[in-house]
Amino acid sequence: MVLKQPMVEKMSGCPLNRMIGFSVFFMHAAVVAAALPEPKVVLKDMPQSGDGLMTVSVVRVPLPAGSLSQPDFLSACGVYNLKPLCSGGIVCNWGDERCVSLQVEEGHCSDPLGGIKTTLGAESLAGSCIYIAVGQGYDSGYCTNSASNVGGQRYTFCGGTSVAATLDTVEAQIAYAASMDNELLSDLVEAQKKVESTRLTLNSPWKGLESASLILDGETKAREHLAQDFLAKRTELAAEANAIELLTARLHAADEKIASSEEIIAVGKADAAKEDLRQVGAIAAFQEQEAQEQLDFQAEQASISAVAGHEVFYRYAGCGALLLLLFFLSVVASRVRRLPQEKHGLTAALLAGEAAGQEAEEAKHTKEEERFVTLGSQQPGFQ
Repeated sequence: MVLKQPMVEKMSGCPLNRMIGFSVFFMHAAVVAAALPEPKVVLKDMPQSGDGLMTVSVVRVPLPAGSLSQPDFLSACGVYNLKPLCSGGIVCNWGDERCVSLQVEEGHCSDPLGGIKTTLGAESLAGSCIYIAVGQGYDSGYCTNSASNVGGQRYTFCGGTSVAATLDTVEAQIAYAASMDNELLSDLVEAQKKVESTRLTLNSPWKGLESASLILDGETKAREHLAQDFLAKRTELAAEANAIELLTARLHAADEKIASSEEIIAVGKADAAKEDLRQVGAIAAFQEQEAQEQLDFQAEQASISAVAGHEVFYRYAGCGALLLLLFFLSVVASRVRRLPQEKHGLTAALLAGEAAGQEAEEAKHTKEEERFVTLGSQQPGFQ
């Protein structure tokens, strides 16, 4: 790993640390110089974004093989005391304070290093990866199609002042590092490991903060969902309350209808009771009338029986009279036999008496029948 320049500056307070830091830096520079192609100055005196008073040189610097991260861009440019070029001008979101913004890149926010491409030609970006600020979705940089092979050689563009002097210093540092013996190199490698461990330790809180930030974002979203659920639940409860209120009103109306129906039923029951009393009275009156009629019928029956008794008496009396008449006729007949001379006169008298007796009997029977019919027509059910 490459030792960052800011870490070397922090270690410069102690002579031993300063010696170890610079030695590690020189050794790593030597290793990088031996393993990677030489950097190349492609543009000079390029105005920076802003007032344009500061000018920088643009250097094409090789990147290490394998997967890239933001520290790889910073380390590759930091070896030469440079910073990565920002994609777009100072107002674009692709850059930050760790990269250099150029005026030529202004107006190219949507075209990474479009100003360099316009100045040097499209082929100048072949095999290049461009530094992008944190949080934009390109933590490994923006690479062109020709730089998609992680095993191939890739480059990035850096910017800074005094590039030539920086390169001379690097060459001198490489020569000094090459003259050191193997023991010092071993110590320096061990020191580099310790420094790297310290760097990882210092970086771990930032990772923790990033993780905490993600957790906080998740909690914030969860709270937003809870708030939305609460609002939805409150709306649902309000709807249920309205429905309950409507149902309560309907129940009150139903209770009023039931009370009114009960009053109507009570009035109906009172009327029914009155009607029952009236019917009971009518039945009693009818029964009383029927009893009176029964008494009248019995009286009439008794009267009819009496009439019938009189009729029997009259019939027996008629029969007695008839027998008496027959007796009288027999006496008369005997006298007629004895008195032939009176035969014709007596016969005429007998016939006249018999006719008178029959007429009297018939008149009596007719009178009795009329009286019986008159009494029978006054009885119930007589037709």
